[in-house]
This record gives sequence, C-alpha cells and structure tokens, in this order.
Amino acid sequence: MYKYYAFDLDGTLLNSEKIITPATLRQVKSARRNGASVILISSRHYSEMVRYSVELELDEKDYIISCDGQYIRDGKGKILKQFDFLSTKDVKRIFELIGCRMSFFTDEYDYSYGGRKADGIKKIKTAIKEKKHIKTGNDGRKWGEIRALRLYNFLQIEKIVLPEEASIDGLEEEYSILHVSARYEVFNKQVGKYKALYYIAENYGIDLNNLLYFGDDLNDLKCFKNLPHTVAMGNAAEEIKALAGSITDDCDNDGVGKIVEKVQNEM
Repeated sequence: MYKYYAFDLDGTLLNSEKIITPATLRQVKSARRNGASVILISSRHYSEMVRYSVELELDEKDYIISCDGQYIRDGKGKILKQFDFLSTKDVKRIFELIGCRMSFFTDEYDYSYGGRKADGIKKIKTAIKEKKHIKTGNDGRKWGEIRALRLYNFLQIEKIVLPEEASIDGLEEEYSILHVSARYEVFNKQVGKYKALYYIAENYGIDLNNLLYFGDDLNDLKCFKNLPHTVAMGNAAEEIKALAGSITDDCDNDGVGKIVEKVQNEM
C-alpha cells in the first residue's frame, strides 16, 4: 500500500461533470482511514479546490497544491509555502517580445491584455488605469478585460497565458513554460507541480518513492517523468500514457477509485 496518493483534479479525480463519483470518494476515504495521506494537485485556484477537500475530509496530514504549484497548503488550508510570483515587469517584457493578445492570472481575477503591439506598449508606458468588462465566468471567477495596465497594480501574477502561435524563443531559460491545450502557460521558474511535490518531500518528510501519482494532462508531464509510481487516466494525453507506470479507466468510469481499491486489496 502507498502512504501517499496525489491526485490531479480535472480529468482525473473529477469526472466530466466536475464531481468525485460516489465509488471513487468511497475508495479514497477508505485509503485515508487506513493511514494514507491525500495530495490534491491542480492548476485550479485554492478557492476552486476547497469543496473537494471538504468532501474528502482532508486534515493537517494531507496537502493541497494549487495554481500548478504556486501555493502549498495543508489539508485544512494553512499556507505552508508560496513561491515567487510573476510581476507586471514580466507581462511587459513578454508582451514586447510576442506582440499579441495574452492573459494573466492573479489570485483575485483573470485578465486579458492585447491589441496592436505599438498601442499596447504605449498604454503600458503611460500607465493608464482602465479596467473594463468585468464579468463572472462559469467557474465563478471574475474576468477582467483591461485596455491598459498600471504597472504597480499587479505584483502577484500567478501565470501568463500565451496563444499557441506565439514564439517563446528566449523565454524558456527564464521561466517555467507548459504547452497545454493549444496554449503556453508561463510561470515563475520555481513553480511547477513536481517542484511543489519535491518541496514537500524535502521539508515535510514525504517519501516520493511511497507516493502514487494520478494525472491526465501535459501539466503532469514532469511528475510522470520524475516520479517512480504513476497512473495515467484512460482519457489522458498520449504523452502521459507513454510515461505512465500503469493506465486505468477514464475519469467517467471511476479510474481513480478502481486503482485505489486494487492497491488496498493487495495489502
């Protein structure tokens, strides 16, 4: 039996309706009762993960890693580590390089920024503050369409998202970059799912050799490359399946629950 189970959320622990099915919930709770700790690890914000930690009845022995590794919390929500953020200096630099529409994400809002390159740079330099078109998305988070940045307003940017056609030449040495779902996601160099797990191992005594990692998408890639025990969902990207120690059923057919049950039955 593994002492730690790490679950990506969307497409892995959650089915296509964004719920933990009763069968999977039952098996994960059973593993916890038998002494295992759970690590929820996702690109989602913490506020979007809380409901699942409550469902699973997580506590101080468990962990919640949000924003692709930007924040590490215990199962009750206490922040254990917050890695360095990007800033508007990074937004400005990347915009000057790529010159196309892009988005960036803070803990409170999601923003888009774009327009013609020359106009955009002029607006940044003149630092005109003008937030527009604030609306609520399907996930409850607010989206801000902004036509200009006041540079000192955005000091804690979690990630910058670029269109797939953007050239990332010159960025990879300075930033962590993920190519996911026809876009590039740019993070501080310290940030990443595997880096967050490694931090927990180094600072909280978790044995990564005794951890079973479940995932499905390319932001799980480094975990599948570096961790010894991995499970790809049946709906996972082919690159993930190729690296996985095993492949389970898809997220709509209790793929996680089936493996957790199997591991427990082998105790």
